[in-house]
Amino acid sequence: MGLLTALLSCGTCHTPVRVDAASKIVRHGPDRTTHPLRVAEDTRAWVLEWDCPGCDSPSTFTLPKVLPG
Repeated sequence: MGLLTALLSCGTCHTPVRVDAASKIVRHGPDRTTHPLRVAEDTRAWVLEWDCPGCDSPSTFTLPKVLPG
């Protein structure tokens, strides 16, 4: 899959998190506490799923793949 990191936020409480798809972890807060990240691969996108460290709600983000022209 390669190196893939992104700064995202919870869909419910908007807590900012940094996701690392290669390591399958979510980092949160000033001490960068880690939480598990689930990564599923589709033909055109990666689907990132995690439980928000701020409110425990499930969050999902779809990251489109850049396909060669």
